[in-house]
Amino acid sequence: AERNMGCANSRYHPKNADLVKLKKKYETDAIKSAKLLNIWVIGGNKTRTLQLAEIISQQQNYMLITEDLLLQKEMASGTERSNIVREILDDKGVICPGIVLDMVVETILEKLDEIKGVVFHGIPRNREQALHLQRLVGAASLVIYCELKGESLRMALTDEGEEPSTIKSKVDHFQKSVLQLSKHKTTMTVDGEKDPMELVEDCLEKIVEQENGIKLLPEAQ
Repeated sequence: AERNMGCANSRYHPKNADLVKLKKKYETDAIKSAKLLNIWVIGGNKTRTLQLAEIISQQQNYMLITEDLLLQKEMASGTERSNIVREILDDKGVICPGIVLDMVVETILEKLDEIKGVVFHGIPRNREQALHLQRLVGAASLVIYCELKGESLRMALTDEGEEPSTIKSKVDHFQKSVLQLSKHKTTMTVDGEKDPMELVEDCLEKIVEQENGIKLLPEAQ
C-alpha cells in the first residue's frame, strides 16, 4: 500500500500507474538521524502561505520544498520519469502523493549534509501523505497554520465561476484536512489575514525554540 500510496485513486491521471512502476525504495534512515527541523506551513491563502514559507526558509537557511519546485526540478532532469510527469501535467492531471514523496526524499538526500531544516509548503496534502512523509523524513517539528475564517476562507479557496456547491465542498475538504494536519503537538496558529512580514518574527522565535529543543535532546537513549 505504501508503494502505491493513493496512486490507484481514480482522481489521479492513469499515467500515474507508469510512475509507480518506476518507484524506488529509498533508505531514509540518514534523513531521520540528521534530526532536521521539519516545518509545515499550511493555510487557505496559498500566495501568503508560500510567501511566509519562503521568508522562513531564507531567514533560517532551510531548504524550501513545494510541489511546484519539485515538479520544476523533475521536468528539468530529462529522465524517463520526468517525461511521464510532463505528460500528466500537460494533460492537466495530478501527480499522486506517493510519487511526490519520492521527489521529496531525493531532494533532501542530495543536500542532506548542507541543511539543518526543511520548510514544506503544500506538502503534505492530507493526513495519509502526512503520515508517510513523517515516516520518511521524521516528525513535523512545527506546523504553522495561517488561519482564515468564514468569508475570507471561502474567497481564498474559490476559483472564478465556481458553483456554490463546489465551493462548499472545497471549504469542507480544506477544513477537514487542516484539522487532521494541525492535530499536532506543536501547532502555531497565526492570523492568515496578516501580511507574512508581520508574522515572520513570531514564527522565527518559535522555530528557534524548536532548534534549541532539538539541541538539548540527549545524543543516546
